Amino acid sequence: MSVHDHLYKGCHGEIRFVFKYGAAVCTEFMKMVRERIILQCMKKGIIPDQLLDRKLGELLIANQVPEDIAELQLKKLIRKELTERNLKKKERDVLRMIGDNGMVQPKHYVKYTIKTRTDFAQNYLAKLHKDHLLIRKEEGRDVTYKLSGIVYLAWEYKFLSN
Repeated sequence: MSVHDHLYKGCHGEIRFVFKYGAAVCTEFMKMVRERIILQCMKKGIIPDQLLDRKLGELLIANQVPEDIAELQLKKLIRKELTERNLKKKERDVLRMIGDNGMVQPKHYVKYTIKTRTDFAQNYLAKLHKDHLLIRKEEGRDVTYKLSGIVYLAWEYKFLSN
């Protein structure tokens, strides 16, 4: 599956999510390429400006980041964002289980080994939603939660597993 397919699957209809992470992948790729070229130039005693534009042009001849590199950059970005969240093990477990099930409602608290529905709704679902890790959808009296884009990708790449 291509990086764009992963992003599209995780975006839940928000195209700016695809653009944001697509642009981030390209930026990280360009930083990586620049660093490598500068190191090569320094080893050869060449001033980097002379080769930088030519080498970047050669690498991007098809105007695309190579798929395998794009995938690695996306994984790196997701892992970094997930790490910055400092999620507790139980929160990661809840997110992983929501990914496995596709969605969750507060009444499913028993499956998640949470003692009460209120505890599950307030200390997990509402908190994770407030932190933009879950998407909340209301239909009548039913409230359903599913993984937000970045967490969906983390689940897809198995970064929520311990």
